[in-house]
Amino acid sequence: MTAPTEKYSAPLAKLLRSEITTAGSLLAALKTERDGLATLDEALINANVAAKEERITQLQAATAERLTFMTDNGLNISDYSPTDGSEPNQDSLGAELDTLLNELAKLARQCFDENRLVGQLLNRHTHFISQAIASLSPASGNRHSLTYGENGSINSTDNSQDSLLYPSKI
Repeated sequence: MTAPTEKYSAPLAKLLRSEITTAGSLLAALKTERDGLATLDEALINANVAAKEERITQLQAATAERLTFMTDNGLNISDYSPTDGSEPNQDSLGAELDTLLNELAKLARQCFDENRLVGQLLNRHTHFISQAIASLSPASGNRHSLTYGENGSINSTDNSQDSLLYPSKI
């Protein structure tokens, strides 16, 4: 890893702080989305979608800006592991930058975990809705489903031959 000179440390720290702020905003949006899904608050979910998408776009832009700055100035942190617990060494980015990178890595993990929880809630709700629809559908194989004929009479699907394949039964 190449250590930044004094002239690069301050701009890099500023870029990292911007990225951290944006990642924190994304984390808050993900938590709001999770809360909305957990309580089935449609208004909260809908209001948060645009905010979350905006935060994702901002975070991608901030990350791209930092990576471009680092590449343009020959700064390399590809070998840096902020979670390995090691002390900064002579090739380190410096204590402040190490702290900022650790904070950014921590926020990235939190965003990942929160996004996973949101996905699990969405899958759970989708599965529940799919089961509800299947239980109401005569094609679901549910022998206790009821359908209504053209004249409004109730047709039970107890007989396995009640289908379009057996027109004499319709």
